[in-house]
Amino acid sequence: MTSDEQEDAILRLVRERGEVKRHRAALEKELREAGKSLYEIGSALKRACAGGMRNGRNGVDYVLPKLHNVPAICDLSRVAAMLEELKKVETRLAHLNRIASEMGID
Repeated sequence: MTSDEQEDAILRLVRERGEVKRHRAALEKELREAGKSLYEIGSALKRACAGGMRNGRNGVDYVLPKLHNVPAICDLSRVAAMLEELKKVETRLAHLNRIASEMGID
């Protein structure tokens, strides 16, 4: 491999690793947001169920609007798909990191 080819390979690797890291960060951010929403809904449901059918801050009338405003990201099939994607991204990043290490990068 010539010096130019090696430099091109290193540049491609650095770019791809950067893209993969950005993608991982975006997935992690979405998953954290979904987790926060799901936690809030779960907490509201626990309070509503503990208090019976009464109205007010802890009642069913409090929970229903929250459920209507749940972001689409909280769909559990979407969460599962994002987790599968994150698993693939982590595997790809580990592979790229091994290559970078072999090339003397990092």
